Amino acid sequence: MPVGLPSRNVPARRPGYAITPLLMCIAMLPSLLMYVGATTSLSIGTLLAACIAFAMQQSHRRLERFPLRSFTRYLLISCAALSVHLLLARALGAVDFARAFGSMIMLAIGSAGAVSVAILLTGTSDTQIRAGTRKSLFALGVVATLGILKWLQPDTQTWGKSAFPFTEPSHLALFAAPILIFTCVISKPSTRICCLGAALLITALLQNVTLVAICIVTAVLCLRIWHLALVACIVVPAVLGADLTYYLDRLDFSGDSQNLSNLVYFQGWQLLVESLEATRGFGRGFQQLGVFGTNAPAAELLFFLMQDYLNLLDGGFTLSKLVSEFGIFGMALLGFYVRYALQAAALLRRVAFGLARPPIVLALAASSIVGYAFELLLRGSGYFTPTTLLLAASLIIWHRHHRRVRAIPLTGPAKGSGPAVPH
Repeated sequence: MPVGLPSRNVPARRPGYAITPLLMCIAMLPSLLMYVGATTSLSIGTLLAACIAFAMQQSHRRLERFPLRSFTRYLLISCAALSVHLLLARALGAVDFARAFGSMIMLAIGSAGAVSVAILLTGTSDTQIRAGTRKSLFALGVVATLGILKWLQPDTQTWGKSAFPFTEPSHLALFAAPILIFTCVISKPSTRICCLGAALLITALLQNVTLVAICIVTAVLCLRIWHLALVACIVVPAVLGADLTYYLDRLDFSGDSQNLSNLVYFQGWQLLVESLEATRGFGRGFQQLGVFGTNAPAAELLFFLMQDYLNLLDGGFTLSKLVSEFGIFGMALLGFYVRYALQAAALLRRVAFGLARPPIVLALAASSIVGYAFELLLRGSGYFTPTTLLLAASLIIWHRHHRRVRAIPLTGPAKGSGPAVPH
C-alpha cells in the first residue's frame, strides 16, 4: 500500500484554522462533564464534542461539504447489520433492544462528528497542524503537572488521583498518546528526546501504567537503535533505584491481587470468555455487555471490596467489550484494526527516519490509529470516547488518501526514455 505522494502530487492545502481548540474540546469536554458530576461516562461529552465539530465544519464555507448522501448510506448499512446481529443474539440470550437502538442514535451523532473532524483536519494547513498539536501536547503536559502538584484540583475527595479536568490520569494519557507519537515522529531527534524525557518524568510522578506503555511505543516508533540504547542506559538505572511498589502491584497477574485496576482488568478478560461461551462465539449484541449481570469471579470480588459493580458495561478495556458483544465478528474487526495499525506504524517509522514524506495530516491519522491500541488493550471506556472519535476520523482520512493515490494514473514513458517510475 502506498504511504505518500511526492510533493508535486500533494493537493494544495487550505489555510484552515487553529486546531488546538478542536483537539482540546474533544479531549477535555467529556472528562469535564464527568468531573463536575453532569454525566457518569464519557459518552455524552464525546457526542457533544462531535456536535461542536459538526457545527465548526458547517460554519467554514471554504471547507469540503459534508457528504450527506454517502454518510446516510453507510450509516443505514451499519445500523441494519447491528440490528440483524441483535435479533440473532436474542435467540441465544436476553437483549435490551431499547438500549441498543438508543446507542444507534448515539452512533449516528458520533459518526457525523468523526466525518466533520476528518474534513476539518484535511482542510487545515500543515503548519497549523504542527503548531496545533504541539500546543495541545503542551496544554496536556501543563494539566498533568498541575495534577502532580495537586494545584487547581477542585474535587480531590471524589477524584483522588485526578488531573483536572480529567477524572483519572489514564483518560489524559489515552488522548495524549497520538499527539505525543505524532509530535515525536515529525520532530528532529533532539526534540524527540526532550518530549520523551518530559513524558517519562510525568509518567514517573503520576505513576500510570498506560503512560509507561505509551512512552515505550513512542520511543520504538521514532528513535534509532543507538538512541533507544542511550535512553535505556539513562532510564533503567533510574527505574531500578525508584520505588516500584505501584507498578509491581499493577503487574501482579497471579490472581491473588486485590488491586482495583488489576481486578477490573481480570474482570474484562473473564467477561470476554464468559460471553463467548454463553453465545457460542456469536456475541451478546451491540451495547449488551454487563446489562444482565455476570458471574465473573473478579466482578464478585470487586463488589465485595467496593459494594458496587465496576466497569461491567465497558469491560475495562475496549477489546473485552468488542469481542464480548460481537464474538467472531469482533475478532474480525480486531484483525482489520491490527492490519491498519501495522501499516500506520510502518509509515511512522519511515517518516521519523526521513524515508517518507506523506501529507502531515496522514501522519497525524497514522498516529491516532496506532495510539488507539492503548485504549483497545489497556484501558477503555466503551465505544463513545474522545480517542474513538479521533480514530474514526483518522480511518476516514487514511482511506480517502489511499483511494486518491490509487486513482492517480501512472505516467507512461516518453519515446526513447526508460520505463516509468511509479509515484
